Amino acid sequence: MILSDFSEYSGRTAVTGSEMAEKRSLPGKHKDWSYVTKGKLSGISNLIEMLESGCPNGDSIHRCLSNNKGPWAIIAWKDSILFAATDHCRSWPIFLGKVVNSTGSILLSSFHADAIRQQIPSPTLSACAIKQALRAGYVLGSNSLFREISQIGAGEFVYCNADRIHHDRWYHFAADKRQTKSPDSFHEMTELVF
Repeated sequence: MILSDFSEYSGRTAVTGSEMAEKRSLPGKHKDWSYVTKGKLSGISNLIEMLESGCPNGDSIHRCLSNNKGPWAIIAWKDSILFAATDHCRSWPIFLGKVVNSTGSILLSSFHADAIRQQIPSPTLSACAIKQALRAGYVLGSNSLFREISQIGAGEFVYCNADRIHHDRWYHFAADKRQTKSPDSFHEMTELVF
């Protein structure tokens, strides 16, 4: 089920929007896809084309999204497929929640955690997350104050369909160890980073 501020229902996925994110659709053969973005994002048609062929990996998402400079975030959906991604510094957070009801699981996605919390019948606070928020002012990793709600980290994406949820990183902050040898000295490390 798609549950959104845009009153659109389909599949087993839910997208809750915000007043600052306008729902859009693509023309032509991808007209059944809807999406909301924050910031300026190009290459959405290429991204949707890739999503049509199934679950993407981090490298393919990187090729598609790495040309975008500046802050952005996207949530795209069609039937029971949901895709959400953040830029390399997570300028706008995206939250995910899972609700199990009589018709099956529903995955919720939003730019606002409270929009998801309102859809969960009885959300439970995480004692560990509360301690983190009180001490540091934020919650670490993909956790949130509520156990049923998680968030997508900087440079990460989530792809969900009826069969699975795939969470991966599309942006890597340091050289990928699979492609380069690890630096042997401080000088080599600073060359990689700067």
